Amino acid sequence: MGIFDFFRKKPEIEKQAIEFNELDSFIENKKQEFENKKKNFESFVKQRLSLFIKTLTEKTIALELISLKNIRADERTKFIVRENLDKYTTNLDKLIENLKNIETGDNSKNDSGDDSEENLTVEISEKINNFEKRSFMNYEKATFLIGKELGAVKDSISVFVKDLNNIILENQDFMDSSENLFSIEHELNEIKEIENLREKINDSILNNIKELSSLEEEKKNSREKIENIRDSKEYSEEIENNREIENKHKEFEKNLYELKQMIDFKGLANLFHNNPKKMSIISEHNLNFTNSFLKDNGASLIKLLEEAEKTNYSIIQKINNIIEKRKENEAKSGCISNILSEKISSLEESIKKINQETKGIETENLKEKAKSGKLEQNKRGLISSIKKSSLKMNVEIK
Repeated sequence: MGIFDFFRKKPEIEKQAIEFNELDSFIENKKQEFENKKKNFESFVKQRLSLFIKTLTEKTIALELISLKNIRADERTKFIVRENLDKYTTNLDKLIENLKNIETGDNSKNDSGDDSEENLTVEISEKINNFEKRSFMNYEKATFLIGKELGAVKDSISVFVKDLNNIILENQDFMDSSENLFSIEHELNEIKEIENLREKINDSILNNIKELSSLEEEKKNSREKIENIRDSKEYSEEIENNREIENKHKEFEKNLYELKQMIDFKGLANLFHNNPKKMSIISEHNLNFTNSFLKDNGASLIKLLEEAEKTNYSIIQKINNIIEKRKENEAKSGCISNILSEKISSLEESIKKINQETKGIETENLKEKAKSGKLEQNKRGLISSIKKSSLKMNVEIK
């Protein structure tokens, strides 16, 4: 059986149908199948490579035994031919060495010192192409006197390259399928990563929903507490007391206003216009009567009025009444507590914070859902790509 007979057998293959969830096992089976084919492929290539190396070695020995002594040519021509023949032979030796390294698998270092990760046939082709580039001028100059032996080397290389191309051609389906399988496996892994990400996103969304439910319950409890406080007798009393204090304060302000209207500030100013100290007291009370009066409970104002002989029973009674009302209001305010009102304010502030937190979580969920949707779109694209690649391998994914 010839070296290519194994590869020329291409039996008809029926289209295989599999479920998407069977892809993992399908890939593993195919990888094993392709690994076996790869070994067979490499074995045939190396068999042919071994024959090629043997042939080149024989041709190299023949070149080294060439003598120009009996060839009719001037010495300068012979010198040029010999020089280029030697260089050609040296390059041929390097080629043989590189090919032997590939044959034995010791091809991590080549003549250029680079690491090689190319596949077998590509490496062989590269070595031959590099040789031909380096030795081209040497070959052209050496064939001026030596044609037969050098031509034999060139023919051997041409035959080998043709055989190598035939091997590649015969195995193109296998190599294409191998590439497709790699693409399918890579995209399937991407799908798995997407599914893991979406699972994490869904967990995050569920946790957020639970948090929203907890916040809603907390907000409901706060509202109930507010309603209970507002419906309580204690709160009603607190509101009523506060309202009473507020009314008394308004009445107090009204009395102060009435007292100010009873005082003749213009007359006082005319009387004490030459006294800066008294004019200052008059001005302060005229411009801000309430604060000025409350500083000393009207003592400076009463003294001023007495010196001006402008006091009367109504004014004194009004002042005394205001002072008495102030004491009553301060005593009443000191006994009043706003605990329930403050509790309501605290609960309302808590509800406000819950609303803000709820809005933030809802916004985050919207972003997570959008992210999940984008991932799902990417997943559909990958599934479509996998199905197309599978069809190239005569496999239909349901």
